[in-house]
Amino acid sequence: MLKIIKRLNFNGRDRKAGGGRLVVVALTLLAIVVAFTINSLEQWPGRESIRLPQFLKGSEKVMEKEGCEGPIVEGEYFKAPWRKASDPYLPMFRGNAYRTGFYEDAGNGVISSIASKWRAGGPIYSSPLIDDGKVYFGGTDGNIYAIDDAIGDEGGEEIWRFKTGDKIFSSPATGKGMVYIGSTDRIIYSICVKSGLESFRFETDDCVTSSPALYRDMVFVGSWDGYLYAFDDRQGKQRWRFKTGDWILSSPAVSNGVVYVGSNDNYLYAISAMNGKMLWRFKTWDDVVSSPGISGEVVYFGSWDGTLYAVDA
Repeated sequence: MLKIIKRLNFNGRDRKAGGGRLVVVALTLLAIVVAFTINSLEQWPGRESIRLPQFLKGSEKVMEKEGCEGPIVEGEYFKAPWRKASDPYLPMFRGNAYRTGFYEDAGNGVISSIASKWRAGGPIYSSPLIDDGKVYFGGTDGNIYAIDDAIGDEGGEEIWRFKTGDKIFSSPATGKGMVYIGSTDRIIYSICVKSGLESFRFETDDCVTSSPALYRDMVFVGSWDGYLYAFDDRQGKQRWRFKTGDWILSSPAVSNGVVYVGSNDNYLYAISAMNGKMLWRFKTWDDVVSSPGISGEVVYFGSWDGTLYAVDA
């Protein structure tokens, strides 16, 4: 039986604080939000009817090429009943299909200087993906970029770029020698990591800001048309699609043959990865734009109702 394991609500406010001070703080925050909203609206695709979070309101082609075959990610990492922190990093949004945000490298706890920097043709919302000496990301200028991850004066050199038809907010995933990423031109692209040439494209009926998840031989991604799509990672042939009641901005997570994704219809869905059938859905009180994360047999996700949920997977 599906149940809430824990729920944290962040809507509480201290009503006993000094009124004058709160008014000043509130007006300052309002000014910041208004300025940020105006700037954000210029970047996001025009959809007057879409109910985005407030600060954001506002065909198949197969080409065979040499050198595009890479290490095959078949899903060995997904067979265990749950993932330990020591499990390998997989090159996709949040570091694996569980979306746990775990990375093997220690990182640097002290910032002493800028190691290197590289300027794109517009603001960057897409999260960078680091794999095999390259950094991949998308820009609001519509380009998918691959740059050298070397640091220093000669670091950050562009290796290739691929132009899509509109702005990119999706974050990339790589596997089998390809990089997969969505664009607001309604298309998910598969690009050869070595050449930067298009392998295939998968078209939806609306903007794609969701970030793809890879599992075995399939790619999973949501679209503003309300569908969660599953397609073949080699040729882009659709395996299935599942219709929710509203737009999908959430990025799917996958564990043990189940795909979890949120929708602006207020639900978190659990879908069979093999056939696209709904296993269950959990209702919140507002849009689920948050991308779920999985640990053990628990799925964690946030809702626009101000609550962090932890439910049985």
